[in-house]
Amino acid sequence: MHLLFIAQGIGVATVYYGDIEPDFKEGIKFGIRGHYLKPGTLQPAPDECGANSAWSWGLNCAIDYFETDKRIDSKRMALFGVSRLGKTVLWTGARDMRFKMIIASCSGEGGGASSLRDYSENIKHLTDASHYFYQFAANDHSYASRIHEFPVDAHMLIALIAPRPFYLRTGYSDNWSDPKGEFLAAVETDAGTSVFAMNVTVDSFDDLKNNVRIRLTKDILRELKLSNRIETFGRINLLVPKLPSSFVYFPPLAYSIK
Repeated sequence: MHLLFIAQGIGVATVYYGDIEPDFKEGIKFGIRGHYLKPGTLQPAPDECGANSAWSWGLNCAIDYFETDKRIDSKRMALFGVSRLGKTVLWTGARDMRFKMIIASCSGEGGGASSLRDYSENIKHLTDASHYFYQFAANDHSYASRIHEFPVDAHMLIALIAPRPFYLRTGYSDNWSDPKGEFLAAVETDAGTSVFAMNVTVDSFDDLKNNVRIRLTKDILRELKLSNRIETFGRINLLVPKLPSSFVYFPPLAYSIK
């Protein structure tokens, strides 16, 4: 895959997140956060960042370097991550506008999936002391038993990336990562991103198949088929991000059925 990119003049760089902070409970002792603990403390305060933010900081440092390398067009950099690093790239994209496209795969809870759905991997599981509590601020766990009081959700995180394009990609059967929750978060983001998108109307499945600018993933096609309202297809408005011609085109952010 890397060779295919390189053949098109696209460079590929990888970052090993464990070099920034190891991905286990005691990783703070060996990672960047351990250098910034308050004197006399062994763990961050409840409102201080977790390992996920440390990994995100490392990506900020990577693009700091790329901006100094004249062989690299630092104005056209995309960021890709899977699973916990899918969460990381979304957080990084929200904070660092220098990344021009964000691709998050299987990011699930704490990433692109709606926390308020309380489905599959949820806040309670993710932040439990026996699991991944160290990846997030400790305050996150305080909502484990009161999720519906959670003041933020995935669509707010995703909206911070707009108007830059992003792609949420999770397998349809990957219930642990909750692809439907990611999809719904993208739909909720619609209200905040539609002003930055082109409204493309299609009238048939042939339009979907033939229009290269509207390539839907199987996930979204399956979602469309779940609705009786589109038995005769109807009119579907697809929010298609405005991408520079130099970018590879990814599927639309969301759809709405009239």
